[in-house]
Amino acid sequence: GDFRLAERLERRALAAARRLGPAAEDLVLRLRNNLGNVRWKLGDHDAAEAAYRENLDHCRATHDPWGEARASNNLGILAASRGDWRAARAPLAASLAITRRLGSRGEEAMARLNLAEVDEMLGDWPRARRQLDRALALGGDAGSPLRPALLARLASLARKRGEAHRAEELAGQALAAAGAADDRDLAAECHHLLGLAAKDREDYAAAAESFARAAELAADAGTRQVLARVRVSEADLALRRHDRAAAAAGAAAARALLAELPDRLTAAKLLSVEARLAALAEDEEEAARLFAEAAHALEALGTPYELGRLLYEWGLRTWNPELAGERLARALAVFDRLGAEAEARRARGVVERIALHRGRGGAHDPVLYGVIKVVNSSLDLQEVLDRAMDLALEHLEAERGMIVLHDPLTRDLRIAVSRNLHGAGEAGALSESVVRRVIDERAPVVAVDALTDRRFAGAESIVASSIRSILCVPLAIRDCPAGAIYVDHTRARHVFRQDDVDFLVAFADHAAVAIEKARLYGEQEAARRRLKEENEELRQEILASHHLGSLIGKSRAIEELKRTIERVAQSDSTVLLRGESGTGKGLVARIVHSISPRRGGPFVQFNCAALPETLVESELFGHEKGAFTGAAQQKPGRFELAHGGTIFLDEIGKVSRAVQAKLLRVVEDKEFERVGGTRTLTSDARILAATNLDLEDAIAKDEFREDLYYRLNIIPIVLPPLRGRREDLPWLVAHFLARIGRDLGQPRREIDPDVLDLFAAYPWPGNVRELEATIHRALVLSTADRLGRADFPWIALKSSDPAAAAAAAAAEAPLPDLAAGGYEEALARYDRRLLESALARSGGRLRETARLLGIARNTLKAKIERYGIER
Repeated sequence: GDFRLAERLERRALAAARRLGPAAEDLVLRLRNNLGNVRWKLGDHDAAEAAYRENLDHCRATHDPWGEARASNNLGILAASRGDWRAARAPLAASLAITRRLGSRGEEAMARLNLAEVDEMLGDWPRARRQLDRALALGGDAGSPLRPALLARLASLARKRGEAHRAEELAGQALAAAGAADDRDLAAECHHLLGLAAKDREDYAAAAESFARAAELAADAGTRQVLARVRVSEADLALRRHDRAAAAAGAAAARALLAELPDRLTAAKLLSVEARLAALAEDEEEAARLFAEAAHALEALGTPYELGRLLYEWGLRTWNPELAGERLARALAVFDRLGAEAEARRARGVVERIALHRGRGGAHDPVLYGVIKVVNSSLDLQEVLDRAMDLALEHLEAERGMIVLHDPLTRDLRIAVSRNLHGAGEAGALSESVVRRVIDERAPVVAVDALTDRRFAGAESIVASSIRSILCVPLAIRDCPAGAIYVDHTRARHVFRQDDVDFLVAFADHAAVAIEKARLYGEQEAARRRLKEENEELRQEILASHHLGSLIGKSRAIEELKRTIERVAQSDSTVLLRGESGTGKGLVARIVHSISPRRGGPFVQFNCAALPETLVESELFGHEKGAFTGAAQQKPGRFELAHGGTIFLDEIGKVSRAVQAKLLRVVEDKEFERVGGTRTLTSDARILAATNLDLEDAIAKDEFREDLYYRLNIIPIVLPPLRGRREDLPWLVAHFLARIGRDLGQPRREIDPDVLDLFAAYPWPGNVRELEATIHRALVLSTADRLGRADFPWIALKSSDPAAAAAAAAAEAPLPDLAAGGYEEALARYDRRLLESALARSGGRLRETARLLGIARNTLKAKIERYGIER
């Protein structure tokens, strides 16, 4: 992705190859082709074309069909980059003919991919899809270097057809494949496609994030053409979000980049953005000039989809209804012909509204186009309601008015905005007497003299307010009643006429679109804010649980462990975590990853002892389709999934010798093959391994490979057992009391100091994991506000502290004579009491009782039968 460095190296290599004379002729051709590719990426199209044409002339003179096909293909791609789509077809078709004659599947697939892009831009989408399907059949298998570009092209085609979610799915697959191949240039284009698809479905936050990532990758790679396209898309997004300053900044950045690039298509798109900025600034003359210039450029390029989008935007900003209708109708015809369903639906809706309004007389054309401006200039619901109300009052010369919204489920009416109505009481009375009738009948109501109109006889609100003339029309969204717009007069000399009714009906159609769009946007924004807050809370929680502070304790052993982790995390060296079960090896592995430079990559954990040997290899390295019975499709392994991040191999000492041999290779060389595959794959994953076994003893018994041990044991970290850091018990206990109590929904409970003495005397064979389980069990079983020794009898019985054992014994009934088997009797009595207590707490449910006691259900059943306990 560093094209600037590549260009310097290619020039030096080409100069060296030329000095070698005729013997290096093939090398010169390859280097000159590569140099052309790099210069094309850097935006120097003239120099790239010169390199390609020199290669083409040479290959034709020497009758080299392979070189001629490659040079023709590159000349076609270069013409497409400039926007000369028609000119690109001839060299690409020539390349395809040669590759088909030679029988080169890969080269033919490449030529078809490039022809598909040309067909897509020229509007022949069925042909483009056929080219892509054939290219996929020829060279689009998983792992093929051509597959990411093919998926990206399919994503672009799906987006234009209006299939935003399908486009995002394909672009995501292309991005994953481009990332695996470390192709930053293609990854930038995939992020750009994801942003465009998100923008189409009005997920503006996701679109902005994708565009930012695309711009970052393109800037790093030095591909100015991709960067210019992204800047234009960012400016368009800013316009949709009503951020005029950001739109102007994005347009200026794109204009600076395009000054040195011959990309006529992106330049035409930029003109459209600049025209819309001029329209927002109310410079109608400049907006019309820029729109016209962009339309002329797109017509010359022969790109119908882009022309249709331009005509749609131009039509929305044309205040002459006849011209607006003509431009929108042209856009609709283009979208219908192409099969761009989403664009066609949107254009058809506007065309139909204009036709409806023009059929009603058109006496208020400027006002209705003002409503369209409201629809496209604000996404704030209250602002849309206020402006719609003010426009209606102003142009009908009405005294008072209100917009009432209707809940279709409860049938409640809510006054969203009102003007000059004296208090909620009057507005509510009017909404009940007039608005309810309009909503129920779905027809406008007009009264020239409301005081004498029999429909309103006895309406106290109308009589009390001396209302003379009333006009109320329904608001409908997708043919469902959504509310009404109400206006009235108290002056006898001003009454509503039929053209006022026609105007307000047409006005309500446009206002309903604006209100619904603003309402949905508000709901989406509120949902996004909630989701963002929840994501941030989860992120903070995850970070809090996976940083050095999550290692609880202040002992010397823990402090030394923290210092070691800090040093180790900054390198990519392999780490072997050793220690008894329950000491926190998994936690340490996550901490190493989360504070390392790889924290932005994946953390993949695999327990080597969790699966049989036949499945471990497939899980670690993946498998190809048909590699074994049940392998219905290709599956990536854990090392592939961990690319760019960290893989944690737990229980590494229990992996079989056969798998150890394959692990040795991936640890040494980062290379492996999938099960049933022949292609060598690489994985840039840092390896952390853990075991509680004595690996040196396993090596002596020939159960573990010595060479693998030395490869894994680059940086050994030994985790101390809990009995070796008893001074940490107070902090660990306090931590578990707080966390487990919170998880159980219990209030914070304290613990008696003498319980810590009890814990200090206990050997803790299960280490920290056993301590956590012990506190969890006590919090569940105990009802006391404060935990004491009596809440941990199982610890007291096993404690090495004589006082603790004596205290536990004192809590029991007097023991019988030990000489007569009293020990077994006391143990059985205590066991029975514990079972009865747990059964009482769980309501006699065996599954819950076994969970509380931490024993198997079969064991629990046997004990119940043995002691004759009734449930």
